[in-house]
Amino acid sequence: MYNSKTGSFTFGFVNENMTGMILAVFALCIFFKNNGEFIVNRLNVLFLICVLFIEKFLFNDSTALVMIISFFVFLITKKTIRRVKLIQFVCIITPLILAIFSFYVSYTFSITSANWISKLNDLLSARIYIWNYYASNYPLTLFPNNWQINAKIFSGYFDGGYIYLGLFQGKIWLTIIVLGLCLANFRLIRHNNFVILAFMLAFEIAGFSENVLININESFAIILAFLAYKPSWMHNKDLAI
Repeated sequence: MYNSKTGSFTFGFVNENMTGMILAVFALCIFFKNNGEFIVNRLNVLFLICVLFIEKFLFNDSTALVMIISFFVFLITKKTIRRVKLIQFVCIITPLILAIFSFYVSYTFSITSANWISKLNDLLSARIYIWNYYASNYPLTLFPNNWQINAKIFSGYFDGGYIYLGLFQGKIWLTIIVLGLCLANFRLIRHNNFVILAFMLAFEIAGFSENVLININESFAIILAFLAYKPSWMHNKDLAI
């Protein structure tokens, strides 16, 4: 029921962040019917408000809050996304941008400097410092490796889906997954499925600072990343929303 290191409620999961992410997924999923139709009623709005309250005051999980807010921002602006090609292009390559940015800040971070990366590191609870340690000591490999998490560095915490994929699963898997995410975004836009696109982008953005992309418990985006390589995906029925 508790995280032994922080004393926070986890309800059976490894830590409160994972619990918070799964709860955030539930909060978003209840807005969908079985046929993919997006619905809004008092019950799911009330549940969403309760989840936002729990995320903020019980788990203090900012990433889950960002994921929920991102989803509704993309959902509200879906007409603009549908109309503006440049915004569509940015949406398509969002995973690539975030992956490149993850490695850039990881390799250029310096604990002695007071630049914008250091400020971003403070905002992300020292995640970039952790990334920098592993990026400096664990060389990138083509395929998955036997690198082990160092328990002495922030008690072994490592959050950040893109950098984790690159360092621990290798450049090949990182490339396959990131390009798969981009391809999934492209196909969702092509088929006018902007509701699922909003869901996808929310996961991809959360994946920058959390392991939501690689945790099998709540990874929605990585499933579509692999499905996107199938030529017939989304051609069997109309998924436009």
